[in-house]
Amino acid sequence: MTPDGGTRPRTPRRVLLLTTDPVGAQMSGSAIRAFEVARALAAAGHLPTLAAPGRADGVAAAFTVARFDRENARRTVGGLLRSTDVVVSPLHGLVEMPFLSRARVPLVIDLYDPSLFEILEAARDLPLAARRRRVRVETAIWNHVLRRGDFFLCASERQRDFVLGALAANGRFVPSGDGRDPSLRALVDVMSYGIPEAPSAPRSEGRPVLRGVHAAIRPHDTVVVWGGSTWPWLDAPTAVRAIAAIAKGRDDVHLVFGSTDLPASVPPDRAAAEGVRAVADGLRMTGRHVHFLEGWLGGEDWSRLLAECDAGISTHRRHLESRFAYRLRIVSCLGAGLPVICTEGDVLAELVGRHGLGVVVPELDVAAVAGAIVRIADPEFRAACRARIAEVRPLLSWHLAARPLVEFCDSLPPRGQRASRVQLAAAELRVLVASAWRVLSAEGPREAARRLQLFLMLRS
Repeated sequence: MTPDGGTRPRTPRRVLLLTTDPVGAQMSGSAIRAFEVARALAAAGHLPTLAAPGRADGVAAAFTVARFDRENARRTVGGLLRSTDVVVSPLHGLVEMPFLSRARVPLVIDLYDPSLFEILEAARDLPLAARRRRVRVETAIWNHVLRRGDFFLCASERQRDFVLGALAANGRFVPSGDGRDPSLRALVDVMSYGIPEAPSAPRSEGRPVLRGVHAAIRPHDTVVVWGGSTWPWLDAPTAVRAIAAIAKGRDDVHLVFGSTDLPASVPPDRAAAEGVRAVADGLRMTGRHVHFLEGWLGGEDWSRLLAECDAGISTHRRHLESRFAYRLRIVSCLGAGLPVICTEGDVLAELVGRHGLGVVVPELDVAAVAGAIVRIADPEFRAACRARIAEVRPLLSWHLAARPLVEFCDSLPPRGQRASRVQLAAAELRVLVASAWRVLSAEGPREAARRLQLFLMLRS
């Protein structure tokens, strides 16, 4: 603010946002996040360019959308680097495009997806040696990124605590000298996953996706939607078994799995999806009270589906992934004004419980989930939840979520006043030498050599 209370003029920064997933009419959560953050930056007066793999498909945006070939990303993305002031990349962007590590501009790393903990669950059926190898590789990727990034974003304060610990272990806690940032918000801050400014269109608008399309679902039945894929760290079978328990006494409740595929770089776990179908088939619920929509619903189709549903559901087992997760499926349902049934243990379940936005249930408790669905089927309870969701949704907007990144871009000094690449390289070298000495002292030369090999692989 200026002394007279006005807004200080902003110098627009050219921001390059990278996503490793396609951007278009059909987008996964990470691509939606990059797209919405670019929109928020443009609204704040900056000049974002969103770079995504694949060919253009006519997506409308108030900013530039650049396309790159995964096999030759250096040509497109490298050219964009020469005309940008700051780069925003997901964690694995530096793996797919290792040349980013040598970028001459500030590098912001978005760590909202707790991939390290996902691997612990996704690889749990692998032999122990293979599981340990996958965790070691992912840990090396995290450490490389944590040493290189200039500013880090995560989705919740709980995630931030984890990232702060990891940054400390990588030697990134350097006192500023003036004490102006005692909480290190200038190094790592929270950018949650936001929701659109307005909820989805009412049921009367647009082409039906569910009601009137599936004969088993009558106009006034209660429909609960499972948003997104059935990843192995989630617990979709409990939701199916709860519906089967309800169906013994009433025939007006349905569970819909909204997507069975992903337009993303990492395909869903087929074994987990087939396992959920097998449970539904074994209980004779498929097509009667449990419905699987084929393919991937995105954009307007997904909004219409949510507008035709009465509630969302997301159940999981309690483990490290669920502790640090920020469930996009829950955010999506709240954005559509839907009450949510969710398992306790993550930060969004705490939000739902604290504000009465649905029902929070214990893990693996079929009776509790069935009771929650029956409660959601009551129109008066549902209406009360919707009213409370309407009260809190302004606090979940993308405008507010993206504020830490907007402020980081606002605070960037002119190019001529930034640290030179030599200074940045010297600072990185000091951190690497300190890290190498710790590993050599604590774990010996063999482990130090293995980590050096991984580091060089990521730098190539």
